[in-house]
Amino acid sequence: MGMKDFFAEKVLSMLPTRAVFIEAAMRRGNTGNTKDISGDMEHEATVPIVFDLEDWKAAVASATDPKEPDRALLTRVYGACALDTTWSTATENIILKLQGLKYRMVNEKGETDEEATKLLERMWFLDFVRHTASSIHTGTKVLNCSAITAEMELDSISVIPATHVIPSQKRILKNPAQREGGWLYDSEPMSTYYFQVGKDYDLGILEKLAIIILFKKKAIGHWLDYMNKYGVPPAWVITDRQDDERFNQLFNMMKNMSSSRFAVLRGKEEIKIQQVPTSDAFQVFLEFINKMGEFIMQSVAGATGTMDVKSFVGAAKVHQDTLTDRMWFYRFLVSYTFNKEM
Repeated sequence: MGMKDFFAEKVLSMLPTRAVFIEAAMRRGNTGNTKDISGDMEHEATVPIVFDLEDWKAAVASATDPKEPDRALLTRVYGACALDTTWSTATENIILKLQGLKYRMVNEKGETDEEATKLLERMWFLDFVRHTASSIHTGTKVLNCSAITAEMELDSISVIPATHVIPSQKRILKNPAQREGGWLYDSEPMSTYYFQVGKDYDLGILEKLAIIILFKKKAIGHWLDYMNKYGVPPAWVITDRQDDERFNQLFNMMKNMSSSRFAVLRGKEEIKIQQVPTSDAFQVFLEFINKMGEFIMQSVAGATGTMDVKSFVGAAKVHQDTLTDRMWFYRFLVSYTFNKEM
């Protein structure tokens, strides 16, 4: 007996909450031993690396391969993109708004069932909202609902790592490096505890935004390189001394100048400091990074004004209406998925 049947019985029978949970557990023959396979999967460490355009192209091609789909590289690219503050802030703002909305359970007459609605006031439901909504951002997800508390309540909902899932085959892999075996999550007993959100080859809006985020990260890297070169201008000593002893003295002096900021020279010795480029040279990087940030916000929220304080009243109203339309779709997806799967 799945969560969907459980909630249907709860709404129709109006049984006490605890009795419903116990009844649900007994009917599926579960007394605490759930079908949690997360401990059986072989996970691998995540090592942050730098990705480029070619990596993104290869990742998309591999993930959408009709014969041997593999999301391992795509998951790593997405993981690197998730570190971008503009992307993470834009998506988190939407998810937090969704989690803060009021949801309710209704009976067949459309009347609010207060007792059933209280079942949604749990951490597992916040997990459900987050993971369902984020499927729009990063694509297909398989959710795990097997964690049950000692009181027979649903404890939490987690996501099966995308590297371990082949959505088109409805299969969870034990080891992503071995493309065989595993578990089928669309048939019993797995289908009671696991379900898919999103279509088989859905890669989310990050499929198109990943390259923009990677370009932005590269621009930040170039800016850091610029700072290393010109933030503290390089300096050198010119001397007419040729002996090694004086050479070593001058070498140590220049090496320690970052903290001492003075030097004692002799004869024709002098220190020269390279001229720094014009003070507004950083605008080349800043404007590019800001523009990439605008593209990211437009793709996630529909407009920049929904998350940018620099907007006029009229424009802000239009942008807010755009975000409201998008929020309607997010909420519809959450409600539809809950009614269909839970």
